[in-house]
Amino acid sequence: DLPKGYQISQFEIPIVEGGEIIIDFKDGSTKRIGITRAHLEEDAGKNNHHGIVSHVDLNRAGTPLLEIVSEPDIRSAEEAVLYLKKLHAILRYLDISDANMQEGSFRCDVNISIRPEGDEKLYTRAEIKNLNSFKFIQKAMEYEIQRQSDAWEDGVYESEVVQETRLFDVEKGVTRSMRGKEDSAEYRYFPDPDLLPVIIPDDMMEECSKIPELPDEKKARLLAVKIKKITLAMKRAENKDGYSLVKNRMIKLLTEEYEETDASLRYYESKEFLDFSEQFKDTMSGIKDVLESINNNTSNLSNFFQFHLRSKSKWFPQKTQQLYPT
Repeated sequence: DLPKGYQISQFEIPIVEGGEIIIDFKDGSTKRIGITRAHLEEDAGKNNHHGIVSHVDLNRAGTPLLEIVSEPDIRSAEEAVLYLKKLHAILRYLDISDANMQEGSFRCDVNISIRPEGDEKLYTRAEIKNLNSFKFIQKAMEYEIQRQSDAWEDGVYESEVVQETRLFDVEKGVTRSMRGKEDSAEYRYFPDPDLLPVIIPDDMMEECSKIPELPDEKKARLLAVKIKKITLAMKRAENKDGYSLVKNRMIKLLTEEYEETDASLRYYESKEFLDFSEQFKDTMSGIKDVLESINNNTSNLSNFFQFHLRSKSKWFPQKTQQLYPT
């Protein structure tokens, strides 16, 4: 799939090595996924198969490709999708790529192997190539995990699961074998005699190491500011008319960033809100306790606000359910 018959890659001598991405689960927990390296190589052409006929598309052959390799820390299709979504967001946020999945600017190869619980050995892996949709990535992984698990339970793992490259058939929802997968030694890596060494001066390395504030860091900073504002409002209200002062400040703090786009949230500053505000008064001490226990756990704070503004709970019971019936 490259006309010259070989591919140029940094592979084991990349400029960028090591790192991590923290994925966030719905329950507020997190997990670290290690990054092995990020290396540059040539993109390849692709084959489009139509029955017994195959067409070769070389439009992207030879263009620069950044391949980011993760450590074998991912344990499910859900974790893989969370990892890829976080990576996708970072690449777009830093303007590294438009990461357009439909055009192939962001795609992934998934390596899957299974093992008995508690076993540390990495068993035979199968690689699924060129997945460019979060939905298809999850479906392909779930199918392949089940295929390998069934082979293990049926006692045919050694014959059914071999090191190979597979494709995902989106219409049938199955993976199928494309070709055998070689080990690194069989790729016959050798230095390209026509390429000069790449020398990166210290000043360039220093400049490129200055990464702007990432989305997670910005979110944590903004939520920390929010915590500080609310905590100050609580303290100032303790020796005054605590309920009315804190109520008004809480409402303003929680709605100020939504007022321009969501008029319904302005309801909490209206006269109608006072009709059931006594219920809110009874929970002010509860809010204070929660804020103190949250401390700097910003993900829990975010979940706390989302839950209590949009659920039918004791905090905003009747009207919240009318505004947000789902």
